Amino acid sequence: MKHLTTLSLDKSSIETILDNAARFKTELVISSKIGGRSLALCFFENSTRTRLSFELAAKKLGMLVIDLAPEHSSLSKGETIFDTLKTIESLGIDCAIIRCTENNLLDSFDDSLKIPIISGGQGIDDHPTQALLDAFTIKEIAIRSGKPLNELELCLVGDIKHSRVATSNIKVLSDLGVQLSICAPNQFRRSFDNDNIVYYDTLEEAADNSDILMALRIQKERLLESSTDILSAESIISEYRINHRLLESYKKLYIMHPGPINWGVELENGLQNHPRLLANRQVANGVFVRMATLEYFLSNQ
Repeated sequence: MKHLTTLSLDKSSIETILDNAARFKTELVISSKIGGRSLALCFFENSTRTRLSFELAAKKLGMLVIDLAPEHSSLSKGETIFDTLKTIESLGIDCAIIRCTENNLLDSFDDSLKIPIISGGQGIDDHPTQALLDAFTIKEIAIRSGKPLNELELCLVGDIKHSRVATSNIKVLSDLGVQLSICAPNQFRRSFDNDNIVYYDTLEEAADNSDILMALRIQKERLLESSTDILSAESIISEYRINHRLLESYKKLYIMHPGPINWGVELENGLQNHPRLLANRQVANGVFVRMATLEYFLSNQ
């Protein structure tokens, strides 16, 4: 497979990347197969965690990193993203990480670009490396709790409809055997090609049946101001906010969040340093998973 634009990885490939991420996490000295190769960061949508972790991952592997600043590129003169990527390819850069607001844009480049393209998130449909780092973090929780993955239930809470994290996580975690559920108001739900997903109406019902709740922020930048989604935002804030009381009632419940966190919205203020909030661990694990992803797609090029 040449590109990682959607999560079309099979279970074996997913497990290989996760195993190599574990190796990178424990190696005192990084042994890299792709040192000296070059990577372009092409973020046409704002990012903190994904962009910085890919940059750090590449540098740990001994790669040369080029950061394209879209506002200073020829995109401002009308150049297309495809032509920008062909320029990167023609310059001899070995790989590009792309984040964009359009759905399915990267898939259209599959047969036209020779260098590997790795999605850093596109539209509302795909964020493959986020799902891989979430799966890696969940595997660590499974080991800590003494449960196999297929006995863990993870519930996605919040704005499922506009979340590329939800879409990619459902694909990866289903392949790994994690039991999945959704807790959201009807206006923020979406249909998935997965008959095994359970739907809960209340946060308490979700907590009763889950080992992990993954809170997802309201994607206000993807909503129309006149839509019923905006009207539903207050409902999510009041009924789906994870708070101290919930964590005190469910002593073994873990909380995940892909970030950025809107404190006081998805999560109650004061939970920043709660020992069962895994958001910072997800960020840390993202570096090792992205190292493993880069190695996987570049080592055979």
